[in-house]
Amino acid sequence: MAVIESYDMPLFRFLYSTYCAGGDARHHGLLELFGICSRWRRNPLPYLTNSDTEKLKTFLAEKLLI
Repeated sequence: MAVIESYDMPLFRFLYSTYCAGGDARHHGLLELFGICSRWRRNPLPYLTNSDTEKLKTFLAEKLLI
């Protein structure tokens, strides 16, 4: 329960309150930051901008997740 309260909930709150690109784009941004995939996505799927990706990276670093 402590892990969920400390890591999961803050991450999901951040993802779903910060970005308008859509839930799948937010999760794709996480995969990109961890080197699992690239930013490219086929149209019409949205992706995070460079600025959005930097915000996400900063958040993850503050929470010691990367």
